[in-house]
Amino acid sequence: MSYQDEVLLQNSTNEESLSTYFNSDLATTKLGHKLVSQRGSSTLNLSDAFIGDEGCKMLAQYLKENPNIQILDLRGNNISQEGLKEILYALRAPNNISQISLEWNNIGNDLMLLSETLMYNSTLKSLDLRNNRIGPEGTGFLAKLIENNKSLVKLDLRWNELSATGGRILAEALKKPHTISTVEISGNKIPDEVCQEIEQFLKGIFSEPRTSSPGKLNRTFKSEIDYDEEAKTRIEIQAISSARTESRIKELEMLLDQESRRTYEIQSELMNELEQEKQKRNYAEEEFINHKEECLQKEMETNKTIQELETKNNELMKEKKSLENKLESTQDQYQKYFTIAQEKIQNLDARLIQQQKLNKQLEESSRTSLEKAKQEYEEIIEEVKKEAQTKIKAADDSLSYLKKAKEEMESETKSLRTQISHMKISYHDSMVKLENKVRDEETSKFNATLKGLESRMKSLEEARDVLTEKNKDLQREVVTNEKKRLEQILSLEKAVNQLREEKGEFQRAAQKLQMANENLKNELIEIKGSIEKLYNEKDELIKSLNERKDAHMRQIEKICKEHAEQLNNMEKSKEIVEEKLANSIKKFNNVLKDREKVMKEHEHLSEILKQKSQSIIQETIQSHLRSLESEFKLENI
Repeated sequence: MSYQDEVLLQNSTNEESLSTYFNSDLATTKLGHKLVSQRGSSTLNLSDAFIGDEGCKMLAQYLKENPNIQILDLRGNNISQEGLKEILYALRAPNNISQISLEWNNIGNDLMLLSETLMYNSTLKSLDLRNNRIGPEGTGFLAKLIENNKSLVKLDLRWNELSATGGRILAEALKKPHTISTVEISGNKIPDEVCQEIEQFLKGIFSEPRTSSPGKLNRTFKSEIDYDEEAKTRIEIQAISSARTESRIKELEMLLDQESRRTYEIQSELMNELEQEKQKRNYAEEEFINHKEECLQKEMETNKTIQELETKNNELMKEKKSLENKLESTQDQYQKYFTIAQEKIQNLDARLIQQQKLNKQLEESSRTSLEKAKQEYEEIIEEVKKEAQTKIKAADDSLSYLKKAKEEMESETKSLRTQISHMKISYHDSMVKLENKVRDEETSKFNATLKGLESRMKSLEEARDVLTEKNKDLQREVVTNEKKRLEQILSLEKAVNQLREEKGEFQRAAQKLQMANENLKNELIEIKGSIEKLYNEKDELIKSLNERKDAHMRQIEKICKEHAEQLNNMEKSKEIVEEKLANSIKKFNNVLKDREKVMKEHEHLSEILKQKSQSIIQETIQSHLRSLESEFKLENI
């Protein structure tokens, strides 16, 4: 990290630590700990806790639950009118509070609820309202509090905005009967005359008319005494003003000490929180790096799976093309075999017709004996033809079924592009085997039937030659032929049953293949769903990362701006305090100079008084002696 980044981080952490004092959640948690730690004691010290208006709700509940609290210190808590209302509503319940300190808050002029709440409180003795921006409007409510409260002894209103009007309102309130002995009003721009009136009213001194006595000596002495009293009052006023300036300087020094302590405490807390934030940031960066690595790994895995699926899809397309080529070749072979079989059947039919014609010509004499045999042979031939036709139809049906299955498989292979190659190969092998079996069996059976027919034709020819000689053996041959026919029928029935069983097995295999296809479809759908979920999760993670990044950057910018503003405010307040200190020091120096001047004037006046008093005494003595001499002369005369 660069130096600028470290500075930005420090500023952001300092700003966050300052904002936490005004954050309601953190303030309430700190307030809760402080209240729990001070439970049971008669003093509740929450100075510089920055509880704010939201913390006043918790404080009000605590005051209601603990009525034995006598001292309530709420200095430097950023309390406004709303928070003060919560506290005052709690103080309307019976309590034993004798001291309340609300120094350095933001109460303002709306003190009506405060005066109404504390007006008839019989335990309150001290109320501290320093540095609360109280103006002349607020002093009216405080005047009502002074007039009506019978237990309040001390009221501190230093460093507010009372001005001359507020001071006169306080003076008018102090003219009436009250219990207050001290009122602190320095730092309010109140004229010295009003301050003197307030001090006199606190001491119980009221201005009364003076009585004059006749006599010249009394008048002269009285004028001199008045002059001395005026000088003394001037000296006292100068002493009071100097004492006030000294008290102001001390207060400013105390405020500077408090501010320095607060800044030191805040700085230490900020440094601690800065270290915590650094640790949190490091932890967050580590988590972010780990999360980023996991996302990259997931992306790599998803890319690999996509590549594997694409390769499998290409392989399946190649296998599909090869299967289509094989099916076309098998169809061509089947058509060739079918045409060959039809040609053989046609040839056999032609031969049979020729043999029938020959038999009709040659066996005219033996028609009666051989009609039954011919009919039976014709029925056998027709049955064989029917069986052959049924077999051909079954083969056609099986081929049509296979074509339909093929079309269904092609439609399904379009959607299914993974893990189907082995099943297709096995399915193709089984189909080829079944077709080969069916064809071999049909060809073998067809050849056997042809051979049987040829043998029968030969036997018929031999029988035709030997009919004349072996008429007696015809019945035996008929019996043997019937036995052979029965055996052939049985063999054909067995073959039909075998074909049916093979057909059932073929259907079962087709059902199994369909089930496998459905399973593969479901697996493909699941894989697609998982891939979509992974893409969605990836997009969501990217969005969340971008949002978090933007939020962190915004927070950092806000914190930097607020920190800069607070630094500027602190610098301005520091400059204002320095200016006030410089002004107070100048005023103090001026007061010292005025005091020295007054002391010199007082000494000079005392000397003049002494001289005048001596001269007056001498003149009075001389005049008295003269009058005595004149009287003595008159008496002598």
